[in-house]
Amino acid sequence: MSAQVITALFIGLLAVNSYADDYHYYDSHADGWHWYAPDDEPENQKTAQSQKSQATQTKPQSATEALKALQQQIAEAKAKAVLNPTMNNVANYIRLQNQVSAQSTLFAKTWQEVLRAKPNLDYSLQKPTNSAAKRAQEDIDNQQNDGVLQFAAQHYGLFFFFEGKCPYCQKLAPILAHVAKQYNFDVLPISIDGLGLPDYPHPTKNQGQAEKLGVKMWPALFMVDTKTGVISPVTFGLVSQVELKKRLITAAKEITAHEQKNR
Repeated sequence: MSAQVITALFIGLLAVNSYADDYHYYDSHADGWHWYAPDDEPENQKTAQSQKSQATQTKPQSATEALKALQQQIAEAKAKAVLNPTMNNVANYIRLQNQVSAQSTLFAKTWQEVLRAKPNLDYSLQKPTNSAAKRAQEDIDNQQNDGVLQFAAQHYGLFFFFEGKCPYCQKLAPILAHVAKQYNFDVLPISIDGLGLPDYPHPTKNQGQAEKLGVKMWPALFMVDTKTGVISPVTFGLVSQVELKKRLITAAKEITAHEQKNR
């Protein structure tokens, strides 16, 4: 991306419910129209209620309810064994613990069998955990990240706001210059106080662009698509080289996603 284009874009930045009381009308059957209260419920109503009660009692227990009941049973057995450590109480607690251990072992075994049968479910294949595989995955990630940064450098530029006397700006400048050189980013240095930095000795003087972008602290770095004018913040403040690359990648992806969404 040419420096003239990014500079031109930079210049363009100028141009409690009231019914919920203690008295319930339907609780006072002797009042008003509810004075009549038969002693016996209709037989068909009793039968319906009985059937409903039986249906509730025979409702099958869910797996979540069964697991919770087992946990409560174990907790009760443990408390009982601790407070009254008789042979029977301790033995009962041990039996329950052995039952849980056996179930856990079976679960772990089945888990591995599922992963062997369905490797697409194995998260460790996507994000390896052993050292050799992790290094291989890191190499792949680094290559992908380099590709993103190279693409960003070809299509997007960077606005770098700073003050010449700012110590954090002085430390970020060489980090930025190194990354920019590595991936061939065009950087437009913009000085708030008119002073330059060793890595950017001839900056553009801020003429209201910082204020338009809401820059109130520095160093501040923005990524910009000079064709569409879409701008994404990269960092406010000093960051390491590794962190700077991560934020550049994030900014590039945000710009790309925004432009794809608005096509």
